[in-house]
Amino acid sequence: LTAKFSDAEEAPFRKMKVRLKKEIVTMGVEDVDPANGGEYVTPKDWNAGISDPEALVIDVRNDYEHRIGTFVNAVNPKTQNFRE
Repeated sequence: LTAKFSDAEEAPFRKMKVRLKKEIVTMGVEDVDPANGGEYVTPKDWNAGISDPEALVIDVRNDYEHRIGTFVNAVNPKTQNFRE
């Protein structure tokens, strides 16, 4: 990560609190390790893959995120949270 700095005349926040989290998005499943997930796909290969008319893209983000923006012809399974 690249650190970014900015100056302000007054402190923008009363205090800063940093908490370390085991997972950014909680899976809630004991036997699943996201660090040992699938293989990396380059943007070029991803675009080629979703351009295939036989490809099925399932957008597993929640309904709110899906409404904001999604891939063309992606299926929305209407999940409420990531674990579903």
